[in-house]
Amino acid sequence: MKKALIILAAATLPMWATSSAVMAGWDTQAGIENDWDDGGEYEGHAKARLRYKGKSWKVQVEYKTEFEPDNTDGTVELQGDYSWKVGEKGKFTLMNELPYNFDKQSWSGELTPKYYYTIAKDFKIGFELEIDYLKNDDWDIHNIEIEPAIAWGRQLGPGILELKLEAPVMRLYSNEEGEDDFAVVTVEPIVNYTIPIAGKTANINFEFGAPYQVEDTEWEQYFNVVVNWKF
Repeated sequence: MKKALIILAAATLPMWATSSAVMAGWDTQAGIENDWDDGGEYEGHAKARLRYKGKSWKVQVEYKTEFEPDNTDGTVELQGDYSWKVGEKGKFTLMNELPYNFDKQSWSGELTPKYYYTIAKDFKIGFELEIDYLKNDDWDIHNIEIEPAIAWGRQLGPGILELKLEAPVMRLYSNEEGEDDFAVVTVEPIVNYTIPIAGKTANINFEFGAPYQVEDTEWEQYFNVVVNWKF
């Protein structure tokens, strides 16, 4: 956790010395991710992120490290995406993620096309197609998964409540031994609540998810808490 906080501080301190006009579009995030498997075993991660958002694109760098049960060097991830409006209610996004694992000293890569369509004011449906094209420095098509999703969100009390269901998440291809090319992988309900804590400048976000691992017939749970700050 100490390493994540140091990186976040190093990233944000120079920003306080610059004008708000120069820093428009920048934001930072720091938080904790808590994961429990079906047997109740716990894993804890700390993360810190620095991001810049343009009109239809954004780029970010994120550092994440495990502090429980092991203290690891963690990963740093470079991420970028670009979005296009499709008609009046559709949105297509192409996202690329490049994490570097300090413990394994290797890169991975995932390309994710996304499409969402707004059915009503607070309701949308869509999908994400995850393509793992780099794993431990090995360039190949390692895995392809599709995540159909239904999402709903609106103002509730002081914050925004969002409900999402990713179901069924399906593997369409795998080059791993022992894995079928086609299989239903997970069904995952997600609850997300964001509360402003400094007007439009900062907020705190709580996210709870309960993915059901279909192949292992196991429920997992996670609860994440992050603070976001815009400049």
